Amino acid sequence: MCLVGIAAGRKKKSNLGDVIFPVRIHDRSIKVALDGNMVPRTQSYDRFDTLNRIIKASKFDRDMYEKELERVLRELGVDYDVKNVEILDGSLATDNVLLRDESVLEQIASGTDEKCRGADMESGGVARACEYFDVPYAIFRGVSDYGDSNKNDSAHLLAASSSAVALKTFLVSQMNYSALADVGEWPVITESEMEFSPIKEVRNAYNNGNYERVCRLGSVLSRELWLSGQYRLRVELGKMIEICAFHSGNTSLRAKVLIDDLGWTNEILGNRMDAVKNIADGLMVAASIGDDYVASKALRHLASIDRRLGKIDDAEQKLIKAIGHLDDIDEAHKKAEMVASLKLSMAKVMIEKGDMEAAEDGARDASDMYERHGDLTRLVKADLVLAKILVRRGKKSECEPVLENCIARSIAIGRFDVSTECVYFARSNKLWDNDKIGRAVAQIRESCSSQEILSQLDPMIEPD
Repeated sequence: MCLVGIAAGRKKKSNLGDVIFPVRIHDRSIKVALDGNMVPRTQSYDRFDTLNRIIKASKFDRDMYEKELERVLRELGVDYDVKNVEILDGSLATDNVLLRDESVLEQIASGTDEKCRGADMESGGVARACEYFDVPYAIFRGVSDYGDSNKNDSAHLLAASSSAVALKTFLVSQMNYSALADVGEWPVITESEMEFSPIKEVRNAYNNGNYERVCRLGSVLSRELWLSGQYRLRVELGKMIEICAFHSGNTSLRAKVLIDDLGWTNEILGNRMDAVKNIADGLMVAASIGDDYVASKALRHLASIDRRLGKIDDAEQKLIKAIGHLDDIDEAHKKAEMVASLKLSMAKVMIEKGDMEAAEDGARDASDMYERHGDLTRLVKADLVLAKILVRRGKKSECEPVLENCIARSIAIGRFDVSTECVYFARSNKLWDNDKIGRAVAQIRESCSSQEILSQLDPMIEPD
């Protein structure tokens, strides 16, 4: 069993981008009430002896690791010297808490051992299950932050990539599979377990009136459905989540779903009346609880609809109102994301007003901010807008690398709506020949499952 992902690292015990390959997991997620406090009942799990013998007998191929990590980071647009990444042993703590306070991380670590490198929320469950079924496990966690008040997403891509490539290198260069032959029987996954469907689970939970489960599962699925182009399914689940959020008193989630899942998604599907109504309702709900981030997003969406309708002055005024909410957004990473998004939206308005210089400046600012924070899903949108501006300004030579990076990144992260639009834009402006367009379409088809997106591809590979 292998687990790969990110973790909070302890300062002076790890650096951003380092990979923790723990020899011991301290699971602090089970707690007992004692004297008015929740006291962890820590259970520690040592890495299997079989795996330790394999690691001792063979060498991790550092050259292979650095070359592969360098390639992955280059494709993702992350600038980092891979020689600085260390593969660390020691231990890892697990607890059911999202860390944004360094003192809490240190408190958790103090209940483990002096070699504790950091903490996450998942490794304990994997170690506990593998111990129960007598299955060896390998855990690789990239350090993405220090679990303090500065926690943000800026190092997520680096940490996720460094840990994933470390696991791959370990499996290819160091793992001795024949040594696992004596481990014993592995658990058999039943057919029903293989067919587990999160979408089906949401529908079942909704039909059974399990409001909190619908909200929990649905909110996790929403972003992925959007990025993968499953728009109709997102609206279907959004209707369930909105009702359940109302009944369970989750007002913040309800506002978000009205604005995104039932608002902007309906606009993309061409259901503008539903989109405007739901976004306006979401704005009212967000205002009632003082959620300035969601309110700002609602105004940005309404401004985009005005712009599409040719109401450029109305769009600009709504964006100015949205900007007015920025100072009251408390979470730094949300504020940074919204600043960049509003810059990009204003750049689109400047395009319509004919101020191409201001449009280019705004798009470049947004692109730079997204890249600085490692927000690739939004970066590719900004780069596509920038590419369009550069063509309109007669800067086709500058547009080429921007568009190349945009389509490569969007396919790599599953942002197929953007990659499809890149192909359409390149074809419409005769930036690529049919062979290159055909290759791009084939790449999208290979990975994309959204019929809404796939239906747009056929006309693009027809000869002019």
